[in-house]
Amino acid sequence: MQLKLRVRIPRERLPVDFDIAQSLIAVALNEAAKSGFAISIVVLDATTCPVASTQMAGGVSGSVEVAYIRAVSAAFHLGNTDDAGPALQSQARAASMPQVVLGRPRYHGGIGLRDKVGGVVGWVGVAGTDEAVDEAIARAVAASFVS
Repeated sequence: MQLKLRVRIPRERLPVDFDIAQSLIAVALNEAAKSGFAISIVVLDATTCPVASTQMAGGVSGSVEVAYIRAVSAAFHLGNTDDAGPALQSQARAASMPQVVLGRPRYHGGIGLRDKVGGVVGWVGVAGTDEAVDEAIARAVAASFVS
């Protein structure tokens, strides 16, 4: 009698590898195309090492670097680059204060990729439009990862 052993690794334990990064990039490109924007996106693993990146045709020069900075900024803040906390919730206050935490600026458009149990397994950064649109695209990417 021969036993077949199959090791199953739950999805929430998988690292962000190249195939996963490519599927996340596809989501971002699709979201950007729906709105008619040309973006750049960078996907980092949990250690902030780049896994994959791309820039759409017609994208802003240097936006890949900005996307990387946004992803790293999200990693530094261990969350999303728009989670400014209670002190910056007021629009007037936010407009008058630099968005700095522990001496490091926040760059909107970066977000953590969380597994099903809430652990961060990677990061994504988007750049090329205004920060609100970049952030919305990054959130769509993150939502596709956990679903």
